[in-house]
Amino acid sequence: MRERKYFEKFIFFASFLVLSIYFFLFTGLFFAFDWKINLDSYRIVNAIKNSLLAAILSTFLAFIIGTPTAYFLSRYKHSISNLIDTILEFPLIISPAALGATVVIFFNTPLGQGFKDFFLFSFSGIVLAQFLTVLGLFIRILKSSIDQIDPKYELIASLFGANKIQVFLYIVFPMSKKGLIAAIILSLAKSFGEFGATLMVAGSIAYKTETLPIYLYYQLSTANISQAIFSILILITIAFSTIIIVKNYTNKTNI
Repeated sequence: MRERKYFEKFIFFASFLVLSIYFFLFTGLFFAFDWKINLDSYRIVNAIKNSLLAAILSTFLAFIIGTPTAYFLSRYKHSISNLIDTILEFPLIISPAALGATVVIFFNTPLGQGFKDFFLFSFSGIVLAQFLTVLGLFIRILKSSIDQIDPKYELIASLFGANKIQVFLYIVFPMSKKGLIAAIILSLAKSFGEFGATLMVAGSIAYKTETLPIYLYYQLSTANISQAIFSILILITIAFSTIIIVKNYTNKTNI
């Protein structure tokens, strides 16, 4: 009984410590923020626009490529699917900066030389960097949702004459929509906050390839603390909004 009491106190203390750490970190932002700050509104708006538009495009690409891939990995088990499943761990584990550097190196080889001018230090580079960063996440989330769909529904549809495309479009796709929506929302949020790979591939050209995280990095490196804090608050707002949306959605429905 005493051991249980001590254990409950320990887990409560650990949980309270976690809450306290993040509470003081976020509270510190408001203490350090200069409320009379003169914001460079045009540059911030342009950075937000780049981040948002690139996030939408990269998530759309992840949806187009990742949806059939997630289905393939969920339903077809052989050496190729195992290899793809292993490769998808690469962008989830490796540093985004290393991933971006890998892209830059590729475009300086004979294989990628022809695409160099189109992607490097351009808006297309932002989209590519974000796409490569979120693709694995998108597929992982959607695959988990498809894994929970009983294959017997697909078998029954096939017995009634549906081909594989019809089975996917009218059975699997609708039944996995909850996981799909969660994958889209989380991919959008992760794309919007992506920094390392974007900086490597697209650079930090103001008003051209500058995203909000890159704008934040620039302001912090030049000691414009209030400008940096304003950027952080925008990113935190988007992150919390995403978490709340996904949690509320998944609590109401089972993914």
